[in-house]
Amino acid sequence: MKKLISVIAVVLMVFSLCACGGSSSSVAPAENESAASGEASGRTSVYRCSLGTASIGGNFNVSGTALANVLNKYMDNFEMTVEVTGGSSDNAVKIQNDEIEFGFIGENINYVGHRGEGWANGVKYDDTRVIMAQNPGAVQILCDASQTDINNIVDLTGKVISNGTTTGGGVLAANEIFPILGVEYKTRQDMGWSDAMTAMGDGLIDVCMDLGGFPAAAFAEFASTHDAKWVPITKEQADQVAAVYPYYTSGSIPAGTYDGMTEDYDTIFTWYECITSADTDPDLVYEMLEVIYDHKDELTLGAASYEWLDPANAALVATPLHVGAIRFYEDHGIELPETAYGPEWEG
Repeated sequence: MKKLISVIAVVLMVFSLCACGGSSSSVAPAENESAASGEASGRTSVYRCSLGTASIGGNFNVSGTALANVLNKYMDNFEMTVEVTGGSSDNAVKIQNDEIEFGFIGENINYVGHRGEGWANGVKYDDTRVIMAQNPGAVQILCDASQTDINNIVDLTGKVISNGTTTGGGVLAANEIFPILGVEYKTRQDMGWSDAMTAMGDGLIDVCMDLGGFPAAAFAEFASTHDAKWVPITKEQADQVAAVYPYYTSGSIPAGTYDGMTEDYDTIFTWYECITSADTDPDLVYEMLEVIYDHKDELTLGAASYEWLDPANAALVATPLHVGAIRFYEDHGIELPETAYGPEWEG
C-alpha cells in the first residue's frame, strides 16, 4: 500500500509540473502571445500595469480605454488595465506612491505639483515624468451675442461671470489669467455648467469661461440653441500669460467645433499628458511610444482627442520628460526645451 501511495504521489507531481510548464509562474499567456513575441520584446513574462484616468464617462477615461486597448493589442507580454481615479492630481499622487504605473494629467496640474505649490500643499510630486502630450485643453469663453457687447477677454471687466464649480479648471485658469490681463469681473457665480448655461440664457450671467477639453457638452448645447459668441484671447495676450505660467501656450480651436464657431478660435491651451515614474524602464517607454504613434488612426477611432496626437507636442510641455521618451523624440528629430531634461538624464 505504501508503495502504491508513493507511485501515485510521483504521478501527481509530474502532472502538476506539466500543467505549469515546468515553471513557478502563475501567469497565463494571453491568446496572442507566443515564445517568439516574448523574445522580440525582451520580456519573458507579462508586464502588468495600471493607467490612472478619472471618473467613468469623462474624457480621461475614454481616451485611457482606447490607449490600453491599442497597447495591449500590439505590445508583446504587456497588459495595461484602466483604473478609475480622482483625476489629474490624484494620478500624480498615486504614481509617486507606487500605486499605479501610468496616469493622465493636465500640464498645469503637473507643473504645480512638481513644485509643491497650489493643490500639492507643500509636497513635491516631482517623481512624475511625461511620456507624451496627447491633446490640449482650452480656455473657452462663451456668451450670448444678443445680450452682451463682449468682444475680447478684457471686456469681462465689470461683468457677471461663471467659471463652473469652485474646484473646476475654469476657476483655476481665471485666478491665474485675469490678474495678468487686468480683468476685474463684477461678480463670479460658482455653479455646475448646466445651471450656468441656463442662467446665461436667462440673462443672469454675462459670460461663461472654462478650461477643458473640447467640444464640451454644456457649451455645445448652449451654442446649438443660442446666438453664441466665442470671446477670443489673442496670441499676444496668451504670450503674456505664458511668460508667468509656462504651462500655458497660445492655440486655436478649429472652426466648426461648435455651432457658431465660423473661424478658428484663438485662445490659451494647456496640454493633457500621460505620465509615469522616473524609475519606469526606458526601453518599455520607448516601445510604448513606437506603438502609440504607429497606431494613431486606431487610437482616434477609440477617442477623438487623439486627432491631436503628434510627437512635436512634446516640445510644448514645461515639465520633465521620461528618459525613454527623450530618446524617442530625439530619434525622431524633435528639438526639446531644456525643461524636458530631468536630473536623471545623462545624454
